[in-house]
Amino acid sequence: MDPCSLLRVPSLPGKPVRRVFLEGIKDESEKELADSVLQVCIAANRKTVEELKGEENMCQALREIMKPELEQSRKEGIEEGIKEGIKEGIKEGIKEGMEKGICVAVSILRSLGQTEESIRESIMENYKLSQDAVEKYMEV
Repeated sequence: MDPCSLLRVPSLPGKPVRRVFLEGIKDESEKELADSVLQVCIAANRKTVEELKGEENMCQALREIMKPELEQSRKEGIEEGIKEGIKEGIKEGIKEGMEKGICVAVSILRSLGQTEESIRESIMENYKLSQDAVEKYMEV
């Protein structure tokens, strides 16, 4: 038995929800009306819907109905993920670049004969780091 056949549209007695949707949604106003009908139907049959939610026929019917919205949400999720990934990648790249730059600066200052204390002060001043933060670069 098709689980969707158990759900009835209150304004269309005897007509299953699935048939209403599969007959075709022709324009935006009909789509909005169909969405409202589905919401009322689901609200009126919450327990039945919860029981049937996991059944393949119900899931497939809902996926068919919601396909455009699901695709749009998926696309937006991917785009947001890419933006966040790029943002985090840039942030991490800048951090790694700064760390390497500080290590190179320490190495150059040492090769120029600067004292360890002078190097610490220079790194703290130029990179706005605390004395504790500078110490990890001094160990290189």
